[in-house]
Formats: sequence, structure tokens, C-alpha cells
Amino acid sequence: MNWIDLRNKFGKALRAIGNVDKRALIEGPDAIKREVDEKLSRAEEGGYIPSVDHAVPADVPFRNYVYYVELLKERLAIKTSGGSNHSSSNNRS
Repeated sequence: MNWIDLRNKFGKALRAIGNVDKRALIEGPDAIKREVDEKLSRAEEGGYIPSVDHAVPADVPFRNYVYYVELLKERLAIKTSGGSNHSSSNNRS
């Protein structure tokens, strides 16, 4: 079930975790980007935490998983200790 369809039906009161199709992680970067962009298209409204449903299967290449995680960090502007993914004007003191 697609969380975006559910959000359209039930509105902002709906909260969701997951719904990132693990099959996209098997297919590679193009499929991962499409899946993440689709799922994050309504994320700015809040109430959604993107995550792979259930568990990441063993047949997902590690490089694809790393791409997925880095893409999420970029799209969600998450700063990591290894570098900055967004401008310093957004940093909290």
C-alpha cells in the first residue's frame, strides 16, 4: 500500500513509517532515486519517516544501500559528523 495514496485519503492526521520498496534497492540508483523522490514528495507536510519496509534483503548490493542512505540524508538535509549536507545558516547551535 502506498503511503501517498493513504495520505491523500486520510489527510495530515495519518502518520507513517516505512513504505520504501526494498525492490528498488535491488534494482539500483535510478530506481532508488525514483522511489525516494516519490515517497518524499509529501514528506514536507510531516508525519512520515522514510524507511525500507520490514528489513533490507540480503540480495541488496551494499553499494545500493549506501546510495539509498546518502540520498535520504541529502533529500532530508541531514548533517553528519563527516561533513555538511546543508548550509551553516540552517545549523542549530
